[in-house]
Amino acid sequence: SELEGSSRELYTGALGFASPAAGLELSVAIRTFELTRDRVWIGAGGGIVADSRPSAELAEALAKAAPLVAAIGGRLAGEAVAFAEPASPRLPRASELVSAERPDPALGLLETVLVRDGSPVDLEAHLERLAMSARAVYGRSLPPDAAAIAGRSAAEAGDCRLRLQLRFESGELKLRAETAALPPVSSEPVELVPVLLPGGLGAHKWRDRRLVDALAERLAGGVALLVDSDGSVLEAAWGNVWVVIGDEHRTPPRDGRLLPGVARARRLDQLKADGIAVNEQRLALDDLAGAEVYLTSALRGPTPALVRFDAW
Repeated sequence: SELEGSSRELYTGALGFASPAAGLELSVAIRTFELTRDRVWIGAGGGIVADSRPSAELAEALAKAAPLVAAIGGRLAGEAVAFAEPASPRLPRASELVSAERPDPALGLLETVLVRDGSPVDLEAHLERLAMSARAVYGRSLPPDAAAIAGRSAAEAGDCRLRLQLRFESGELKLRAETAALPPVSSEPVELVPVLLPGGLGAHKWRDRRLVDALAERLAGGVALLVDSDGSVLEAAWGNVWVVIGDEHRTPPRDGRLLPGVARARRLDQLKADGIAVNEQRLALDDLAGAEVYLTSALRGPTPALVRFDAW
């Protein structure tokens, strides 16, 4: 009753017959008519399991209801039919492609920062995001010398990537910084390969990169494009996804299923400042077909991309 706003109808229960001689016989109702005077209530449903797709489940429920509606001379409303859109072509689950499991929060959080001439770019924004994740995951604040740790490590490295690793050890958060070479830059578009990952990787950047690394190896040069069970495009393995439709730039919303990238936030602000139409909204794979697609990340900046719809 705390989660559902109304009582359940008969179709969610069972119909049966009980007698001293025959015992009890029950059958799941699934589809029912409930009649009150000149009003008919039709109930239809189905079983929801862990890998159910919402649109497919709704389509199944409407398919079960259709014969009953027709039997009383009615028809399904166009809005309902439109909402139950056909399921998109099946995508392979990440768990079917690689054996690596989802990131382990116990291994810590990660923040990757671009360093130019020994100076971390957008360090304040990166530390703010890391601090928000630390509070959400561990209920703790960043070490007070976080900025100093990052600055010292970057000052000695020139142009590089700075990896800030945050772990909960011995009852406190400990921050370590290390530097590495920047990823290679190419003028060619990256190839995005759609992969189903229910729920996405979430709003935090995990230090445990085994799943992402395993997908990169499995896709042999392609970049995993993470898609949720409901068909929502979430993000790429190393960047936020953008699509240009008409004169408008669109990117998936910050809804807890994807990393709120620092470069993404900067891109949003820049487009708005330049008077260019921009919108945060749900994207489906169909939205990316034939459109201009690009990624943003702190290390690479805006990067053109192509979606391999025929990968599977």
